[in-house]
Amino acid sequence: MHMRTTRLVGTAPLALSIVLALTACGGSGSSDEGQATEFLPGEVLTLTKTTQDGSTQEDHYLVHGVTADGDLLTDETAKHLTGALVALPLEAAGVPLDGSRLAQLRHFYKQLWKGIAERRNDGSDIAAEIGAYETDVEALYEDYRQSEFASVTDYVAFYEQVGENPYFDSQESVEEELVQFFYQTGWRQGAWLQALQRQQWDWPRFLQLMAQRGDTFGGLLNQYRAGGSSRMDDFVARYVNTPLIKKANFQVKSASGGSDSIFYVINPKWKFWDKNFERSDVIDQYGFSVSRYYASIISPKNKNPEAYDFGSRHGFLCKTLVGVHGRANITRAEVAYSIYIETTGNYVFDHESNSWIRGHWLRKIRIDGHAYTDYSLALGRNVVGEAEIKDLKGVTGNYGITKPIFNIETKMSVPKIFNTKAWKTTHTIDLDAPEICTTLKK
Repeated sequence: MHMRTTRLVGTAPLALSIVLALTACGGSGSSDEGQATEFLPGEVLTLTKTTQDGSTQEDHYLVHGVTADGDLLTDETAKHLTGALVALPLEAAGVPLDGSRLAQLRHFYKQLWKGIAERRNDGSDIAAEIGAYETDVEALYEDYRQSEFASVTDYVAFYEQVGENPYFDSQESVEEELVQFFYQTGWRQGAWLQALQRQQWDWPRFLQLMAQRGDTFGGLLNQYRAGGSSRMDDFVARYVNTPLIKKANFQVKSASGGSDSIFYVINPKWKFWDKNFERSDVIDQYGFSVSRYYASIISPKNKNPEAYDFGSRHGFLCKTLVGVHGRANITRAEVAYSIYIETTGNYVFDHESNSWIRGHWLRKIRIDGHAYTDYSLALGRNVVGEAEIKDLKGVTGNYGITKPIFNIETKMSVPKIFNTKAWKTTHTIDLDAPEICTTLKK
């Protein structure tokens, strides 16, 4: 369904130390290290997260293979699609799911599969399409039940039409933002279509209007929060009847009382850990393995990070540990990451005005990840880590210089097994605070 989204319901508590344990019970129990990095249908998958205060949260899944017709099977000897594994949750909101509920989820999954196949008919990887939601099938099922659509086919069509618009199809997190939009507003997708109809609009036309304006569903949610009415009809009417507004650049004006500078963000979203992580690292001058990818928060009057003088460096911030454990703990991976920040001097040269401008900028914002042991390099390929700069604002800091305050949101997921949970953690960066990096707990 062109899905690249995360969980529908709440982000997990945020942690200074995360432990993600994939404990596969059952299966072959082979001691071969190569085999231990591959999960099998019928295994129980346990994801565990230990938070900053020491509390632990666990989620359990049953791994399934999937057939060419969308049937989910736990028999590893049955014929199923190569490389396609789907996880069904074994509990919802801490309550165990019984066999009848699992049967409902398998039936719903097959309906999703058929709905996509009917619209595509092009050999698409449907398991990957559904899996790209990065949320579990139970959450999708509840979303459908509350959507006010008469059939799963209508539910599929609603999301498929988003991906059929080229503007949205090119966005990695569009469906995540769309799902969160309806979750945060409490509105239902079926009621949304009816509100559009009352304005003589339809869904594809509304999507095209958003594309013309350069809007995203994350931006749409911000408009809802900033609006004076929570009524869906008021929101829709205001949006479709507002003159075309051009998309704003990702820049942030300084706070009141600061200088007149604004910030410019280079590479606001990046991947710091994936199956090709060995190609993502370089060795620095001190012999440490560090990420070659990073973000910068600088002035739009000089967009070259290397043009800024070095100020100071702050490393090993908000250390986070991710552990992956395979069948019977035969194979174990430990992946750690920490945040590194490199500040600049307080002045940079503006070639357009031929003058020096004052500000507080960040030349590098990097997340360094590494595996502790050789066997981590194999099983660690199951984990993907992404980071994004969010909630950037400028405030007057020490000595009256405008400084950036922002969040770094990291997302750790196991995309090799579709429809498992994606953990999100938010780290707040404030260079004048006693603790430069703190981990938020939602």
